[in-house]
Amino acid sequence: MKELLRKAALFTALAGSADGVHQKHMDEAMAELEAGGELAKRIVGFGSAGFLPPSPAVGPMRPSGFPKSG
Repeated sequence: MKELLRKAALFTALAGSADGVHQKHMDEAMAELEAGGELAKRIVGFGSAGFLPPSPAVGPMRPSGFPKSG
């Protein structure tokens, strides 16, 4: 919640709005937070079904060329 309000205030300042945070700034902040969350999931190899590779092992992606532990 704190990050949402911080981003909305930032968008307000960047827009030069002197009359406070508006719904459009909150919407922009929420969209950015949602996009960042999906990006973070994709980077570490987790995510929704649309981002998961079609394989039986679901989890973080492993670097190629490294020996498997176990």
